[in-house]
Parts: sequence; structure tokens; C-alpha cells
Amino acid sequence: MAFFETLYKLEINHDYYSDERSIDFEVVPSTKTKNKLRDLRFLFRGGPSGCSVLSQVEKSSMGLSAYRVPEQPVRFQFFLKQKRPHFLNYTDLPFHQLGQTIYYFNNLQANVVGGSKYLHPSSSQVTSADQLPLKKGNYLYKTTGTDQHKTARLLYSDLDIEIEQQAENNEGEFQFQFDLSGNPSGRAELWIDGSLQEHFYAVNQLDMAGVFGIVDIFHSQDVPGAYQFLDSNGIVDTQVYKLYFNNRSTYWKYIIINRTGTDLDDPGISDSDNNYTFTQDTTSSHPGNHTIFISDQEIPLLQESIGSLSLRKRFSTDNLLVLDSLPNPASEMLMQDQNVNTKYYSEVFLYL
Repeated sequence: MAFFETLYKLEINHDYYSDERSIDFEVVPSTKTKNKLRDLRFLFRGGPSGCSVLSQVEKSSMGLSAYRVPEQPVRFQFFLKQKRPHFLNYTDLPFHQLGQTIYYFNNLQANVVGGSKYLHPSSSQVTSADQLPLKKGNYLYKTTGTDQHKTARLLYSDLDIEIEQQAENNEGEFQFQFDLSGNPSGRAELWIDGSLQEHFYAVNQLDMAGVFGIVDIFHSQDVPGAYQFLDSNGIVDTQVYKLYFNNRSTYWKYIIINRTGTDLDDPGISDSDNNYTFTQDTTSSHPGNHTIFISDQEIPLLQESIGSLSLRKRFSTDNLLVLDSLPNPASEMLMQDQNVNTKYYSEVFLYL
């Protein structure tokens, strides 16, 4: 009977969710990684908030040893395919265009915070610093100068691959072109005459539809000891790697449409928990039956609704209830401020 032990897990967390378990991605191994896992008798197991890789093991005096220990260095590559189209609406990250940039993570750094081993290098959460330009197909780079010729080096920093190309001066312009489809996917740098020009992630497949990020898990001497899932003797040291996303906070805008003529003398929005306040928007013209309130501070977007908000009339005197437990904004109802591109509103339409 074959016995298996977990080599490493990837757990994806997001504080938008009440249990912090992100259900935003499908983790998919690359074709080359699928073949490598099969050859090593490793098993890939996907899950709703991450994945696991297991190895067939044998018992020894030192512990559980992998049945087949991969030669170093080896890399396992996984794609994070976005399942929820409004993921960035409730995530504290800048909007980006899928297919143009990619979020990149690996186990080559030791970023241990509170016992959690993160795959993003400098924070306990994913940030825009984890984003790289994405290049695929024919990679073209042009530059100018007065030299007779220039030499370009395309360096895959994690894969020990270097490709050199020389270009002659053509009326002051130099043009370099690399076919990325013939090389493995990975982080790449373009150097020209010893000077770094671009740093990006090169992929050898044209179809990256829906891919939000790439996770590279290495087994090599470059991996910090705390992140190694196999020691020098092939003994399993199960690792739990983490990605953590923070939720977005926005200004909440309630748009109240009074279709019945309900008395809304001196209206207001009250928070029974006294966490948030709202101000009526009178700065712009609205239809006569529209009343708009905007929160005075940003409010975090959460899967679990805030139930303490209510619509009141005669707010400053009798404070009479009109609507209790106001609905929270849906994740798709996000609007960018026309004047401040870092300011966002989450809209809720209420009909009376």
C-alpha cells in the first residue's frame, strides 16, 4: 500500500470573507509541472482556497522520505485563474488589465510573520509591488544611441538561462527581438551593454486569459531553510505557504428614490454601533425624488453584512425609523470618483 505525505500547501486568505478563506481562484499547474509531478509520483490536489502537493513516502529512522527526491534545482509552476469577475472590486489592490500584467509569488524569500510563511516578499499582504509586466510571444525592444553596435542579454534570473543578441546601428536605432515561446516561463531581465532595461515575467504561451497570478515553488539551494519542503536527505518537512489579500474600503453612497411620496422630512442615516456617519449630498443636482447620502469615512467591504445602518426621518429631532438594516453595497456596484482616481464609491439604490 502506498503512503503519501503533504510536501507543501498553498493557502489563499482574504479578509473580505468571514472565515478568511478566499474562494476567488482556481490553482492550475502548468503542463510541464503536471508532467513533473507525475514523474516524481507527486500528487496535486486542488481546493476551494488553495492547493496541496503530496509525495509518495517511505519510512526511515530520520522520518518520512520522499520516494523520489527531485534533483535540484526544480520548479513547480502554478497559475492562479480568477473565478470571480469582481475580485478587485472588494480587494485592496489597484485595477490592472489581465494579460498585460501579472502578480508573481515564490518561495525564494523568508517572509515569516506571526508564524505564517508568505510567498509575497515584504509584507503580510499582497500589494501592487508584487505585480510584474507580462511579456509573451515575440518580445521587441528598441533603443537609440551612437554606438556601432549594442549587445542585449535576456536573463532568466531563476532558471539560469541567458540569451545574448547583438544589433547594429541602423540610423541611430537598435532593435532586439526575442521569441519567448521557445523558452520556459519565468522572471526575466533585459540588459543592454551591462545596464538593466526591463524586468518582467515572460510566458511561453499566448493564452493567459483569466490568469491573475503565477506561483513558482522551487526546490533548490536558493530556498531559505524555513521554506524548504525536503531537507538534504530527502526527508519531508511539510510547508504551508500563504497568500493574503486585504479587503477594499470605499465610501458608501445610498441613493434613495422616493416613488411613493413618503414623508422624509429631515432624513438621515444612523449607525446603531456608532462606527460610521453619513452626510447628505447637496453639492450636485438630483431629481426631486432622489436623496443621496455618502459616508464620511471609508467603510470596509465584507462578505458578512453590516446590519446596524438605518434610514431615519426628522433625524435631528424625533429620529423616526423609516428603514431598518439597510442593505450593504454589492461588490459589482463600484464607481470611481471623477476627480480623484484613487477614491471609490460603493452604491446602493433604495426604493421607497
